Amino acid sequence: MQKQSSSNLKRSFFEHLIISILSTISLIGGILSAFYHYWAPIGGIIIFATILFLSQKKGLALCIIILFSLGYIRLQQMVFMHNKIIEQIQKRATLLGNVLSIEKAQHKQYQYSILIKVSDHFQNNQKVPYNTAWTLQCYSKSHPKIEVGDTIQITDINLNTKAKDSFSSFLIKEGVHATAFLPFNSITLIARPAFSPLRSIHQTRSNLIENIKKKCSKSTLALISSIFFGNRLYVKEEYSELKELFCNWGIVHFLARSGLHMVIFILFLQFVLQWIPAAFLIKQSILIALSLAYALLSWQSVSFSRAFCSFLWYKISNMCGLQTDVVHIIMALSCIFLLCNPMLIFFLDFQLSFGLTTILAITNHCLLKQNRRLS
Repeated sequence: MQKQSSSNLKRSFFEHLIISILSTISLIGGILSAFYHYWAPIGGIIIFATILFLSQKKGLALCIIILFSLGYIRLQQMVFMHNKIIEQIQKRATLLGNVLSIEKAQHKQYQYSILIKVSDHFQNNQKVPYNTAWTLQCYSKSHPKIEVGDTIQITDINLNTKAKDSFSSFLIKEGVHATAFLPFNSITLIARPAFSPLRSIHQTRSNLIENIKKKCSKSTLALISSIFFGNRLYVKEEYSELKELFCNWGIVHFLARSGLHMVIFILFLQFVLQWIPAAFLIKQSILIALSLAYALLSWQSVSFSRAFCSFLWYKISNMCGLQTDVVHIIMALSCIFLLCNPMLIFFLDFQLSFGLTTILAITNHCLLKQNRRLS
């Protein structure tokens, strides 16, 4: 009976795994068909063949058709909306918008990057609203005298909406519709709200790094900033020196923040929380709250977002008494990420983060099953 139940569990896992893989591939196939039009007939043939093969499983066949269609429609809609917004942008204009972020940039001359949500422009000294608000990426030579959350006016700047194919795809992925280099004294502060959640998060994050900077050496700050907070531009010079040393040893990948660093942070919190006399649900709620605070104070990346969402999914399922599996969580998250932003599939960070993690999760599952069978 034990052998029969274990074989049933094994078969059930692989059946669910195949369903997850087919569902994810069908969504990816729809996205690729929308981006590379010559993929459309190939994708159609593959989908048709899959449906014939799964003729007895009508639910799965219908799911594959729906996901393929969703992938195709979602990318077409995203590109169409991006191009439609670009059509309303003038090459030279005076703009009004809200500051979303202020960060250090990789450009040698223009050292700061400002992300602005533009809502209006001026014609004949009169404010005219855009049909759809759009996002502007600005570059400044010095730190602008503005804060996140401010409403600002940018006077008479040249806007660039055209880019090469690779950079154009990057802008669509990032949701940026135009870029500009700010001339001196082109920004005017219009209004500053008494309270702004974005400004509070930005200031807390900056103050945290500044406090660490006062108490640590430059190399230590570079490691903490890049590995645990995901910001390598804050300590660009020190990071470059460390990167060369890590390259010499062939371990430069350690400097890139990944899901492993999120796991280390969670394990540390769990170690501390085990000494607190509290109920299971209270401990898990504290763990989720502290992890959420860590995520808000970090600079985001695909790998970190995947690890954080996987952790939330697992913990919430665990608190609700639901059964989970790492492979299925990763597959489901990949579909959610792609539906939210289908352009992610064309970038290496998404491919490596989800692809390698899926392979490692499947390999780990098979090894555990083998070890249990041997024991």
